Amino acid sequence: MRQHKIKKYTIHILAIPAIKPEIFDIPVSKCAIIACTERDNENLKLFPDNQRCIMPFADVEDPDYYLAIKGAHARAIIKFLRQLPDEVTDLYVCCSKGGSRSPAVAAAVLRMSGRDDKVVWENPY
Repeated sequence: MRQHKIKKYTIHILAIPAIKPEIFDIPVSKCAIIACTERDNENLKLFPDNQRCIMPFADVEDPDYYLAIKGAHARAIIKFLRQLPDEVTDLYVCCSKGGSRSPAVAAAVLRMSGRDDKVVWENPY
């Protein structure tokens, strides 16, 4: 298996409606977002264009469903993470409710950065 090492970010998992200017305790210029949804939200525009990745895949378990996550989605996320500016320290991973797509992507990002994904799966929230 090929390794996809990426930088270690502080990861925040949220529902997209929770993305509001008042939630940030550091400048947004130091943050990036991966939004796992096909829905638009005006608050996603808080992030600079090159620090915002909209990845529209559906919340489904059937890999044959036409909107299910595919390898192309994973490759696009890896490419996005690799091109982020060095000053980005925090990564927000969001989906409609913050309960399945975003934790899955966050866990993958943790593993790609050489960390354990238990922090995601053992979190009761």
